Amino acid sequence: MTYIHGKAHLLPTVVGLAMAAIAGIHTAGSAFVVAVACGLAVGVAIRVRHAATTAVLLAAVAVMLSNAPPPQAGLVGLCGAYYLLLRHTERGQVGRSPIAAAVCFTVVAVLIASVPLDLPWLTILAGPTMFVAYMVALRPFFPSAASSRRASSDRT
Repeated sequence: MTYIHGKAHLLPTVVGLAMAAIAGIHTAGSAFVVAVACGLAVGVAIRVRHAATTAVLLAAVAVMLSNAPPPQAGLVGLCGAYYLLLRHTERGQVGRSPIAAAVCFTVVAVLIASVPLDLPWLTILAGPTMFVAYMVALRPFFPSAASSRRASSDRT
């Protein structure tokens, strides 16, 4: 039983350590310390599942402190999303659609961040755009109008 338990945590741990290593590339000072703490949190997350969220947050802080280029930040974010998916699902059974969505969003975000635009008004669109993306991502969790009508007709 221990062998199966250890084998189930191998892929999330490897992805988490890759996330910490990528976050620690070309860092110095406090960013390096935060990247090392991220790696340690990945180790703790083998036993305590909630430490995985702390590891991803530490990776994000390391990227912010090191002022990483967009491809590096995108790769850390992609590894973080995949790490959380693997760590918080049953036996690492992750479907293809969340991973494909994360890859698509990462590619689009890196491309947009890499294009040098000097449009100061463009930041105004960031909030509404993120709200729309958030609502689209949550759409599968909302009951549909047809099922709501069906449920209300069943009550009467």
